[in-house]
Amino acid sequence: MPRLKGSTNLDPEVDNIIHTRVKQLRKLGISMGRETFAMYLEQDIINQGYRPPSIENIKKKISADQYPQDNPLIEPWSLGSTAKYPIPSEALPTVVAAYKKCLAENDVLTIREALWIGRLYEVIEPKDLVYDWAFLYATFEMVSEDKGEPFFDSKHLDMELIEDVYYARETQREIAIWGIAETYGADPVKLKGLNLSIEEIEEIAKSGKYQKEVHHE
Repeated sequence: MPRLKGSTNLDPEVDNIIHTRVKQLRKLGISMGRETFAMYLEQDIINQGYRPPSIENIKKKISADQYPQDNPLIEPWSLGSTAKYPIPSEALPTVVAAYKKCLAENDVLTIREALWIGRLYEVIEPKDLVYDWAFLYATFEMVSEDKGEPFFDSKHLDMELIEDVYYARETQREIAIWGIAETYGADPVKLKGLNLSIEEIEEIAKSGKYQKEVHHE
């Protein structure tokens, strides 16, 4: 294994790797959970011969690259946020449920995501899918703003929502499996065929099963 260069800090080379990968992800229109993407980046940094920073520091860098620093909508949501960014009282239980889920997973529910939950909670059933859709809408809205578009045209997401309410969950599941496959050198097609939870699939990938076939010239 090559000697790892750098330190656990975000040195320029590591910073550039993360920045480039975030830009590529956004260009492809892919939405990936911060935790999964951070794990992929950690392995990518190691593969390029550098010592990765902590997962938490990588996640912070992902957020910094995804959103302008002066945008208050990137801030973590809390009940206190409702003083400036109101949420319909009927939607609060759904927002709080997503908030609790993010806290339990050491993730962050942003103000932007919470606002989208407030817009979507009445049109999505079952309710446990609302956060998946809020995450997608918030991500694409952010990209739209970053591109300088005068308004966010969500038509493509609206059509997916109308046609298949599980689209957001399935999309994030596929990306999560792709991230796991990349991290552990597994075959993503074989992993996708497993009717198991993401946690179980990751354990199987860690075990070395379903490794990608290496073709020699």
